[in-house]
Amino acid sequence: MSVWTADFSKRILDFLEYKDLHYIIACRFNNRIKYNLIHEQSWVEVANGLEISETTYQVNSWDKPRRIIMVRQEIEKRPNAAGKQARQLKLFEDGNDFGKYRYSCLVTNLRLPAKIVYDSYRGRADSENRIKELKYDISIDDFASDNFWATEACGNIIVMAYNFMSLFRHLSIPMKFISNSR
Repeated sequence: MSVWTADFSKRILDFLEYKDLHYIIACRFNNRIKYNLIHEQSWVEVANGLEISETTYQVNSWDKPRRIIMVRQEIEKRPNAAGKQARQLKLFEDGNDFGKYRYSCLVTNLRLPAKIVYDSYRGRADSENRIKELKYDISIDDFASDNFWATEACGNIIVMAYNFMSLFRHLSIPMKFISNSR
């Protein structure tokens, strides 16, 4: 099973479905997504401060409705929660307790339980930090050759060097520093 993450657009979703690929894509928050979040009644707590629900949703440009996984995380219980805070959504009314949550939504064609879809998407989140390290620390994006295969080989060597440096860093940090920092 491949899990793709990309832009929340009809063209990409149609292409992935045409190729019979599975995907999980973060939704852009528009007024209809915000409305669904506000009026959702069937949140299921799957972890302390983490609630998930799901619905179907159809953008005007889409040919069919698609499955949306809605996630809300209580800020007090999960201070490092990702997502948009309710006051940033500008549709939430004053006086409600929406401000105590961070929200996110995912569109998917997977038929797995919503919690597994969320966990699968979250599992890739740290990979963006590795990409930034490759880009800014090792400048993987600053070279290109006239030959595709030469560029591919250089990229693989840079990634391999990065992996060796990460392994060295991991092995050279004494465990007492790691256990004391927790």
